[in-house]
Amino acid sequence: MSPVAAQFVAGAQRHLAALTALTAPSPVSYLRLGPHHWSCGYDAVGVQNREAAIRICPSPIADPKTRGHAFNIEFRFTDATASPYLAIGAIIRAGLEGIRAELPAPAMVDEDPAELSDARRAELGVKELPGSLDAALAAFEADETARSWFTPTMVEAYTSVKRLEAETFSAGDAAAMCERYAHAY
Repeated sequence: MSPVAAQFVAGAQRHLAALTALTAPSPVSYLRLGPHHWSCGYDAVGVQNREAAIRICPSPIADPKTRGHAFNIEFRFTDATASPYLAIGAIIRAGLEGIRAELPAPAMVDEDPAELSDARRAELGVKELPGSLDAALAAFEADETARSWFTPTMVEAYTSVKRLEAETFSAGDAAAMCERYAHAY
């Protein structure tokens, strides 16, 4: 990655736990966020690493002269229950924070974070993603910078509605929850 792209990714990673409240905003989101599920379970960045929350995907261009200058950044901690406007806007704001702060490039994790020892994860700065909507909302509320991207009224309204949604499904089973969300989406 270029230095600016690396700073952008570092900014997104710095606020990843808080961002999860906006990018995975439903209780059903957390059925897929976890090690070896349909997405990822760890706050990690890696090249072609399907278990990393932020995956760097090199271009499939065959010409080696241009291939090295093209890649995609995939934010794997998002899902279809998110408002694309909130999710993209918050990811961009987090990335801009990284550029403004000139953050260093994040550690690239080329292994499955779930298979690393706790000590190795700590060495690489790899943390688990929030395991529930309530945990993600707590991370969002604890991240003063992420909260500052929105008005206090928006933060209060969003977190109140999402806490009610989490409470509504706290006692239900996964199949019933999926059935209910399938009709909404």
